[in-house]
Order: sequence, then C-alpha cells, then structure tokens
Amino acid sequence: MFLHKLLLHDFRLFSQKIIEFEQQVSLIVAPNAGGKSTVLEAIGLLSHGSSFRAGKVEEMIAFGKEIAQLKAKLVSSKKSIANPNKKDEIDEVQLAVLLTRGAVNGRRTQKVHFSVNDNKRRKKDFIGNLISVVFRPEDMRLIEGSPSRRREYFDLALVQINKEYQAALTQYHKYLQRRNRLLSQVKDQEQSRSALTYWNLGLIKHGEFLQKIRKSFVEFVNSQVKSPLEFQIEYLPSIISEDRINSYLEKEIAAGFTLVGPHKDDFEVMFVDESLGKAVDKPVSLNSYGSRGQKRMGVLWLKKAELLFLKKQSGELLLLLLDDILSELDEENRLLALGLVEDGQTIITTADPDLISEVKTHFSSVQLIDLS
Repeated sequence: MFLHKLLLHDFRLFSQKIIEFEQQVSLIVAPNAGGKSTVLEAIGLLSHGSSFRAGKVEEMIAFGKEIAQLKAKLVSSKKSIANPNKKDEIDEVQLAVLLTRGAVNGRRTQKVHFSVNDNKRRKKDFIGNLISVVFRPEDMRLIEGSPSRRREYFDLALVQINKEYQAALTQYHKYLQRRNRLLSQVKDQEQSRSALTYWNLGLIKHGEFLQKIRKSFVEFVNSQVKSPLEFQIEYLPSIISEDRINSYLEKEIAAGFTLVGPHKDDFEVMFVDESLGKAVDKPVSLNSYGSRGQKRMGVLWLKKAELLFLKKQSGELLLLLLDDILSELDEENRLLALGLVEDGQTIITTADPDLISEVKTHFSSVQLIDLS
C-alpha cells in the first residue's frame, strides 16, 4: 500500500493540513515542536489503530475542539511481493479515524471511530489496511529499557498481520484486569477463591496462544535475519499454565495482582563478542556486554527484523516511518538506518538542515515536505 494523501483536521496543532506523498522517499522538515512527529503519529494511528505518543485520546484533539479527524488515501498495486508477476491493477482505499472526547453536541459517543471506504469498522477489522513500522528515538532504549518496551515491540508487529493474536491480546488484558480486581477482593475477604476459576481459564487460554505466536516470531527472526555480530533474540516468557497459576496463587492473593503470564514476558538480545576471546564461546547479553555503538546496532537489527517479518507475512510493500531518528545516530549507524529503506515507502522527519543533503544524496529521488 502506498500512502498518497493525508488529511489532519483539528489534530493536535493542525487545524487543517493536507499532505500529498508523491515519491517512494519523503523527507518532512520542520523545527522542533513544528509538527513532524504529529504527522507520523497520525499515520501510525491510521496504521495501528492507536497512538505511539498519546496516553489519552483527548491529548490528540486540538484545544477547545470536540473532535479530530484523520483521513488517508491509499493507492494499492495488486502486484504483491508474493506474486510479482501478477497483473498490475491499481486500487484505492480510503481510511478514516474520528476522535472525540466522549461526547459530541452533548451526546455521549465512543472516543475513537474507524472507517474504511466510508464504512464503519471495528478496530480489529481496521488494523492491517496500512502496514507500517515506526522507528523513533525512544526505540533506541529497546535494549536497555523496561520489559514493557520489548513487549510492545512484539505486539506492534504481530497485531498488524495476525487477527487471532490481536483478538487474544485484547481478551487477555480484559481477563487480566478482571482477575486482578478479584485477587484484590479475595485478599480483602470480599470474594471467595472459587470466583477466580473462570478467569483463570480464560487467562491461560489466551496467554498460551500469545506466547506461542511470540515464540514463532522469535524463531523467524533468529533464523532469517542475519547480522555481522550474530545477534539473536532470547525469548524470556513468563510461562502461564494451570500448574503455574496454582503455584503462584498465595503470592498473587497477597500482592493483589497476577504475577505470571505474557504481561510479564521479556526478551534479551544476545551477540557474539569476539573481544572476550575464547574464554566465552557462546552468545552473551548485548545489554550487559555490548558497547553503546553495538547496542544501537542491535536496535537497528530489531527494526530490520520487524520489517522483514511483516513483509514476509503480509506479502505487501510496507511503510517505514523514521521519526527524527537520524539525529540520534552517528554517521555509520545513520547509513545502517537508511539501509532499512528498500522497495516500500519511507517517510523521514528531521529538524537538522545538515541531514537534508545527506538524505537527498543517499536516494536518487526524495520529496521534500516543509512544515514550517
């Protein structure tokens, strides 16, 4: 899918903005706080159905406004990666997201509405029309940051191409929330332990499925995505099963929340560190032993893995969003980041004038979009 046109209406600082994308590579230029990340946030919302920046829907609606609207026109070529010899047929898809504060003209309504070609869609049916990978400065902490960042890395990739995973993730968190409330009530002797039985079964059912799919993702990455430092993902699941739920029950009642399951999963990137010599003949933790530069290479490898996985699974050309990431990297790693750009569409943002010429030199044709 190729994002051809984007409209933002009362979305953050934009009262009305239309952007047309005409090249495979587009470079959006604006000073800091000039709206660069807002444009990519809008595209991410149209792709993933949620914002990678906002904690609440209201944060994305312009001050004093009741609603915000996002619209996108996608041009789809029926010639897919899976079938490169297929007849080239052009199709168009219109995506739209309507954001509210929970009420419009005094009447209560949903906060987020999705539509495809002017037909209302549920979020699960909306996601997957525009498959994208977002790379932003916060991702540079994937190796060193909290486990929640790494779980998000799994989820952002998997929900876009696996409807069952998306549904299981939604259901798992519903069961988890309800079970945590019950654990707190059992702790306060307001509920009996038997009240947990139904919620245990649902948690285990959906949790086992999530961990099965996450494991298959890791196996794909480790077998298909190569690197000079022989990076590997070591999946660290918090195994969920009936026996494990039962064994942790006393601790969970005392804590008042669930202690095992996919919401506690993590992973570690391992690599072969030749500087350690023959004393270490197996991969070691990149977080513990890697240099700052090696860790950045590890993050770039993870993003490459995400791109290759989505491309392989979807059979479509992807949209890569580089949100002011080039300014975070040295020259060597900037070249690696730009090397992520293949035959799909790429949108890059920057506030650094020096990077404009570097990007334009790297690609044969670049569309420059100035927001200032």
